[in-house]
Amino acid sequence: MKSILELSRYALKEFKKRGADDVVINASISSGSQIKFVNNKIAKIELESLSGISFFVVKDKKILSTSVKDVIAGTVDDVIEHSQINTSKKKIDDSINKTMKFIETIQPKKDYYGLAKGPFKYKNIENTYDKKIEELSGKNKIDLVLKGISAAQKEGAKRCSGIFETNSSKNILLTSNNVENISNESSAYFSIRSFLDAGASGHMTSTECTLRKLDVENAGKFSGKIAAMARNPVKGDSGKYDVVFAPLAFGVLLSNIGGSASMFDVEAGVSFFGDSVGKQVASPKITIYDDGTLPGGLSSSECDAEGVPTQRTPIIQNGIFKNYLYNTSMAAKYKTKTTGNAGLISPTAWNTILEGGKSTPEQLIKQIQNGLYITNVWYMRFQNYVTGDFSVIPRDGIFYIKNGKIKHPVKNIRVKENMINLLKNVKDLGNDSRQMYGWEIDGSVITPHLLVKDVTITKPTK
Repeated sequence: MKSILELSRYALKEFKKRGADDVVINASISSGSQIKFVNNKIAKIELESLSGISFFVVKDKKILSTSVKDVIAGTVDDVIEHSQINTSKKKIDDSINKTMKFIETIQPKKDYYGLAKGPFKYKNIENTYDKKIEELSGKNKIDLVLKGISAAQKEGAKRCSGIFETNSSKNILLTSNNVENISNESSAYFSIRSFLDAGASGHMTSTECTLRKLDVENAGKFSGKIAAMARNPVKGDSGKYDVVFAPLAFGVLLSNIGGSASMFDVEAGVSFFGDSVGKQVASPKITIYDDGTLPGGLSSSECDAEGVPTQRTPIIQNGIFKNYLYNTSMAAKYKTKTTGNAGLISPTAWNTILEGGKSTPEQLIKQIQNGLYITNVWYMRFQNYVTGDFSVIPRDGIFYIKNGKIKHPVKNIRVKENMINLLKNVKDLGNDSRQMYGWEIDGSVITPHLLVKDVTITKPTK
């Protein structure tokens, strides 16, 4: 760790010598593992150790971002030889030379207004690093996977496939504006998909920063239960339905809500929240906020990418849109304050959180006379980013509800809606909020089950 800090300080010093106006150095050393399992058996085990330093450089409002990979060989705790430090410095020197030469050819960004000026004081965020994840043995990792598979099988699953990933990293942030932050992070991600046959499947994940909160058994149990319930689905019908979305399903939509709150997306014309401050964009039951300080939050961080301490920022409060997400430069452009969400180019949400309600998932289902329970979705696509028109395909267990009871599984349907309309039609929220992450979810979100009325359901064209 000391070695990569030395290299980071060296790079910052050299860039300033070469006439850079603003510099951000972001360095990390990480170690991770991945276990893939297929049809109840371990299929592949991978281990990796990575190191890298990224550079964000501005000269005369000309901006360039680049990186150097594998600057340090070995793991976080290895002793680094002096000769290797010299070799790494040569790599960095070469990158600096190329960067400063190439930056002269770039057109200036006239609306760039600089980086935040430090120094800053940072508060430690609890439960974002757990050394036990870093020290977890291969056998114990396999035991966790098998425990999840067993829980699914007890619910009736015949086959289970998925992935278990762990990661630990040491991170350094330095800027030319007197910022220095050093942090540790860890995460564990378990994803399990259970099958009875080709048409019956269930999926659930568990994602945490600490080992004690990781719940592979509950993920396996839910996945297996949904797969067992999804047997022999019938083709669904088009129409308007009241829909209960499970956390894994609504997490995909919530991820897009957090992204659309970025001022960069608003400027780029890919946000359905354009010109929305002070306006009703959702049901009064809806409160959504971004929180980079959330204890145990997968994307929580003491500071953003330019060193500003993170904070909790309301996005929607009781249905009213409150705030866009800014970095320092964009905040200066719009004569407001940064929200601590840099992204040096694009402000980015940390943990997008939908506040839960008081109802259990079962109570949400009981409220429905004619509707659906959707447990997972994929292939979310926007037909119009500005208006929020989108479609998304439900997958795994989908169930028809009649008079408050699940009647039978369905298949071959599509949700075709408008994001603002859907948010305004939220009728009730569950009390079972959970952290969600996955390949369809960009970043970290926290959401409960929720009930949305009058959702448009169509059939795929093929």
